[in-house]
Amino acid sequence: MGRCQSVQSLTNRTCNVFALCLFLALAISPGAESNVPDAAQLLTKAADLSDVRAPGSPPFLLAGNLELYEKGKSYQGSYRLLWSSDARWKEEIRLPGYIRIRVGDVGKYWQQRSINFELFPIYRFSDALDVVSHLRRRAQQENNKIKERREKGRKLECVVHESDRRQWPDAKDEICIDAATGYLADVRWPDRDEVTDASFDDYLKLGDKGFPKEIKLMMGHQPLLVLTVTDITSPIGVGDTDLRPFQGSQPWGTCANPQLPSLASEARQVFPVYPEQDKLNHIQGIVRIYAVIEEDGSVSNLKVLSAPDTSLASATVSAISHWKYHPEVCGATPIRREMIIDTTFTLGG
Repeated sequence: MGRCQSVQSLTNRTCNVFALCLFLALAISPGAESNVPDAAQLLTKAADLSDVRAPGSPPFLLAGNLELYEKGKSYQGSYRLLWSSDARWKEEIRLPGYIRIRVGDVGKYWQQRSINFELFPIYRFSDALDVVSHLRRRAQQENNKIKERREKGRKLECVVHESDRRQWPDAKDEICIDAATGYLADVRWPDRDEVTDASFDDYLKLGDKGFPKEIKLMMGHQPLLVLTVTDITSPIGVGDTDLRPFQGSQPWGTCANPQLPSLASEARQVFPVYPEQDKLNHIQGIVRIYAVIEEDGSVSNLKVLSAPDTSLASATVSAISHWKYHPEVCGATPIRREMIIDTTFTLGG
């Protein structure tokens, strides 16, 4: 008997399933677990300390090297963020065969990309860069617990909250804060086949805040993508031409505290059908789909990023194309949002 399970996540404003987005520790030792009333304070402090893009923060220019690991090979690239305010900024990601440029505006950003879908590692990297939003969302949740552990000679205070068990049975995500500095150290999602953790190390000072010199995304014991910051300084002579969108850029709505998309109840009944031939041939695994959730909640721009075979991919695309969402909302305005949806086909008894 075969079954399939679908989960989804949101670009740089990750969906509740992954809750962002974002990430974790390499090892965990048992520790005393208790209900601690100041878990929200711990998360909020970590967010405040690293929120270099908070309203009123001074402008900065951040530059670094990217290294992407894929199928035993590594690819060198670059990252650059010129930040003047939440309505005037420009971000550039460059890798071999891939370029993404975003330019911030009031209530939106303009995006130009060398391909018409998002790469999975860059999607997850965007989540890691937006980890401050994840910390603030988690601080608002109830039933957080704190566990203490030691790693590399430092004491970590780790906030644990059970994930939605309807989507991730027995899964927990874990956010660990350096007890000495108050900075975020890592985020971990046990029992996931994709990005399992993200670490944030060696913070560089920018005024009274800090930005990690290294952000590393891991898939189990294997690195997926690493950002190494080479420079973070005050920009000199930033003009409007430096922050102007390119011709042909596409606008995407954004806000600080959006109401995240959710799958409409009727769509939960439309699951991919496991092809009989694939079950007979014992073909199973994850089908990963890129999609856009439109303002009316419909799904568009479906693109298969990876799949065990074409039959499982076709079955997944056929089902998702019929899904309907409650779209992301900024205030009272619905906005489009990029998403990656994973469907797992497994054979069971």
